[in-house]
Amino acid sequence: MSLPIESKPPILVKQLNYYKNFFSKRQFEHFKRLIIGLIVSKNTTLQEINDLFCETNQSSLNRFVSHSKFDLNDLNRLRLSQVNDKISFREKGILIIDESLKHKTGREMELAGFHRSGITKKIEWGHMVVNSLYSDLENNIFPVSSELYVREVDCEKDNIKFKTKREIGIEQIDFALQNNLPIKLVLADAGYDGVEFLNSVIKRGLDFCIGVRTSTKISVNRQKRTNIAKYLENFGFEKNHKKLKFKSKIYEYHTVNISVRKIGKLKLVISKIQGDDELKCYFTNLKIDDMDIIKILTKRWEIESFHRDTKQHLGFESYQVRKGRGMQVVALAILTAYTQIFLAKKQISKKLTLTSIGEYCRYFALIAYKGLRWIKRQLNKGITWFKQILKRHVLIKTAKA
Repeated sequence: MSLPIESKPPILVKQLNYYKNFFSKRQFEHFKRLIIGLIVSKNTTLQEINDLFCETNQSSLNRFVSHSKFDLNDLNRLRLSQVNDKISFREKGILIIDESLKHKTGREMELAGFHRSGITKKIEWGHMVVNSLYSDLENNIFPVSSELYVREVDCEKDNIKFKTKREIGIEQIDFALQNNLPIKLVLADAGYDGVEFLNSVIKRGLDFCIGVRTSTKISVNRQKRTNIAKYLENFGFEKNHKKLKFKSKIYEYHTVNISVRKIGKLKLVISKIQGDDELKCYFTNLKIDDMDIIKILTKRWEIESFHRDTKQHLGFESYQVRKGRGMQVVALAILTAYTQIFLAKKQISKKLTLTSIGEYCRYFALIAYKGLRWIKRQLNKGITWFKQILKRHVLIKTAKA
């Protein structure tokens, strides 16, 4: 059982007031407690979050999560509206799309199923979530959307419409554009490749770097079409590649102009981190320097960091709700919590040099448990002293990245 908190972090309370008119008075209190609880609690189950605020009746928060009738898309639109109101975008950014498996044990959880884990490479039980993340050169990084991917066989069982990951990806691109996010490029791994997906991105006037499988057929210099695996075999990547050192890593890469049936002229990019065995292949329509393309591809790891941070620090794997609706509410609450940290960082970073999501969660947890006056007294002793306190105040939850 968690100890009750001393105070709600004022900056989070102020930011969450943006959502006040969306909910009824009682719903808003539940929403506010849920978001703050996800950020500051050591254990992010609904029971633990309920205990933080000394609520004797856990069923009220459970009902809010699993049975409330507000529209999730409307709430997510409001979240992106908050970002647009607070951030002045100076340039267009990248929409990164990737999925993440939230491992579960309960076989009675709605919309859960067996999926291949990108981490363990095994078939495991859980919720598969397709996420999209906005990123630009001004260090604006925040989630755009999360949606459950449910296998076709499970859709029939739960009586819901089946959507492929590619269809979900296109919906998330449209959602970002409809909500006035300045996107110029879509970045995704293989699994979102395919003629229909690529043409859908092109139709929307966007550039792309999309991962492709080595079984995909290409034509080089108008020669007979062959698959990428055969091209690599003939080319000999290990002996014929260029290198780029970027952010302490060395990237080995090769590019070639190609044509693809039903799409047209593209560039094939083949790359790997020096020392790794796995080659990754991408199609892109970008007409920029090859080294700049490789730098763009490195930004894909930002969504991996997002997956890790939301699992370790915001409970995007430790939630315990049976209803599919409840899982979707928790997922959107976690996106909202991440967004509040992102927005708060814009203000706090001017005075306090914290870097990771974990440090910000620990900072807000210290305010919640110790109070704002205690924080100010410690900060008066110097930032080095305060960072030592943060390091001792460990709140990382065990989770698979």
